Amino acid sequence: MVDLQRLGKNIRSLRKAYGETQTELGEILSVEKNTISNYERGKREPDKKTLALIAQHYAVTIEDLLYRENVKDKKISIDVNLNAKKIPTLIPLISTEKALANVHFKRAYKIQQDYYRWCCNDSVITADIEDSLTCASEYLSAAAEDGIRAEAFANYIALCFFFEMLYLGLNSINDELALFEQLKKGDKAFRKATDSNNKRQLFEAGKLLKEHSRIYELSMGMMLTHLKLSGKWANLADYYLALRYMFNMVDNGLGYAFNLRIGMEMMQSFASVGNKYAQCLIHSSKAGLIKQ
Repeated sequence: MVDLQRLGKNIRSLRKAYGETQTELGEILSVEKNTISNYERGKREPDKKTLALIAQHYAVTIEDLLYRENVKDKKISIDVNLNAKKIPTLIPLISTEKALANVHFKRAYKIQQDYYRWCCNDSVITADIEDSLTCASEYLSAAAEDGIRAEAFANYIALCFFFEMLYLGLNSINDELALFEQLKKGDKAFRKATDSNNKRQLFEAGKLLKEHSRIYELSMGMMLTHLKLSGKWANLADYYLALRYMFNMVDNGLGYAFNLRIGMEMMQSFASVGNKYAQCLIHSSKAGLIKQ
């Protein structure tokens, strides 16, 4: 039997931790403010669908909501809302003079810059669909040169994160959840993305990369290890490790909510010891990346 008082206190605690009003939570769940009030006072039990939405929204498990006391009692410092313009900042594109002297790296870098400019400037994307594979292939070719291998791997990983995030955003993986809430807030870049031409190009490019670039799944760990051992890019490797969990890009069977919580805790730990990439993400928490 569900303890409605405990459930209600947990919902209220989480809502306050996220700085949301009952009205705001009601809008997310598509229910009235009074319904949220009744949940929190233990007067009404959410149905299974709503309970699952609450758990996913607050990155906890349903079991946490039902059986734990005071699931969260501190302010959440990382928000994960979809915002295209923040992607280039939070998925850094790196280069060095030596790397740009490599023809393969330079070619891939220019393609990736085009994708990033589209996010930042609300411009029409000019890279072809096939360019996503070309970009990935050129980075792997550049990685054959010992002195720039870390830079090539770092940007290859960034390319995969970029398309993973846009792919999730443009191809709703869960019809019950609103992945385009940011459109209501005037995000012109994502409104532009929903135009048929840009949306189709980005969707197909991301799909192509996911389908044909199996190296991504097989060698991500190897690439992160190389970055970690490089010294110069060790913090970036830690950052991407945490980000993989935050976006459920790990095949561990634990589920989105649990992996998100692990990733957030990792990110906060890395930030606390001076990881500038993690600190940037937390500092930009109001303009995060994606919400499932």
